Amino acid sequence: MKKSDFSQTFSDNRRWMESYYKILKKLYEDDTIMTNDDKAEIFEAFALKLCAQWEAFIQNLFIDCLNRDSSALAAYLQLKLSKHFSLDECEALLFGTRYFDFDRIGDAKRHAKRILINRFNPFKFIKSKDAKVIDELFYIRNYLSHYSGYAERKLIDQVYSKHFRTRRFVHPGKFLTTAKTGDRYIRMSYYLFSMLAAASDMRRALAPSRIRRLKAK
Repeated sequence: MKKSDFSQTFSDNRRWMESYYKILKKLYEDDTIMTNDDKAEIFEAFALKLCAQWEAFIQNLFIDCLNRDSSALAAYLQLKLSKHFSLDECEALLFGTRYFDFDRIGDAKRHAKRILINRFNPFKFIKSKDAKVIDELFYIRNYLSHYSGYAERKLIDQVYSKHFRTRRFVHPGKFLTTAKTGDRYIRMSYYLFSMLAAASDMRRALAPSRIRRLKAK
């Protein structure tokens, strides 16, 4: 049975992320077409796109990892399952009847610990500092998705109060297109950088040489 290609999943995600970065960088640096308010609106739209791409990447990675060995899932469910499922079967088992909203890195890590064997669980290698930054972007995403009072309070509590040390509300686009005093990068850049860093750490964890060493133990 053909096994998943980790490298393709990681390369596809990186290509999309780098494409978004180039578009946003070009947009931010061009003062001839759009006002700062216009840019803020577009950055908000790209916050949604970034989160959608990240969640698609996480789901594909879960499918790839389960495809390599499903014994942890069998143990968790206390069922006798085939050790090797096809990619389509893995997708059906994981996401066939429901949508998993991995909007917190901790959720992905807990789910991975339950259903993936240690050798094929890259999620535990995501650094805490990157997890916190990525989680922030999802609080922004949640507010932009429905503008609810609850989402606004969570955004203030979990993001703005940490950056501004006050409970004042700022429109996400303005927040994303500005930088901390003395910083060379706008805030949106750090969300992209943390997603790329987390993906790189997971890719290293799934490198063939490391998997062979773990298998030999």
